[in-house]
Amino acid sequence: MDQLLDRRGIPFPSLAVAGLEAIGESIRLARYRRGWTQAQLGQTIGVHQSTISRLENGRLAGMRWKQFASLIGALEGAWPAHVSPFTGALPGWDRFR
Repeated sequence: MDQLLDRRGIPFPSLAVAGLEAIGESIRLARYRRGWTQAQLGQTIGVHQSTISRLENGRLAGMRWKQFASLIGALEGAWPAHVSPFTGALPGWDRFR
């Protein structure tokens, strides 16, 4: 995978990349539990399917908080216990303890 760069062309730190990947995996799992396609989730929160794809693959480094909050709201109740954003238990984070 290509290195993730910020708007200035500076590589993201490894912790940030790991966080983006963990968030993306959590969103993917919640979307699956909801039974939605990427396009359905995107339409629900007002973004294109490709934005959901980049987010789920840890390749979306910037998203407006309002959109992110809408995404979390749309997936409410679909979070498996081990990936709940409210418990702080995201997959892969244990390697940084």
